[in-house]
Amino acid sequence: MVQPEEIRIMLNAEAKKTVWMPLVDKGLILPLRLPPELEDDARPVVDLRVTKNAPGWPLPVELTLPAVQPHLENFVAAIRGAQRLSDPIGQSYANLVGIEGALRSARERRTIDFQPQDFVA
Repeated sequence: MVQPEEIRIMLNAEAKKTVWMPLVDKGLILPLRLPPELEDDARPVVDLRVTKNAPGWPLPVELTLPAVQPHLENFVAAIRGAQRLSDPIGQSYANLVGIEGALRSARERRTIDFQPQDFVA
């Protein structure tokens, strides 16, 4: 799903009209789908792995890979000169830093603390 960082951007009437709906009209994304509400008895009591489903603009394709994998493959291919970078360089770098940190955290079984400057190339 394509999800802006803040829901208010997604649900803002002007943004919806000028940004999202043209993409829906072109068939590049599907109409906004809000997550279903869970019944009170279906809510987990305590489970830090479960977060509320985010609303999103579902892509009209089914990904068979983790959503971040095509971005990583593109980033590595761009570094090797085999492809053009498909995302802005700053965003690609920040994504890679976050993923590398998550992998390092899992490997070392410890929390990785980031600083804002870690995400600047």
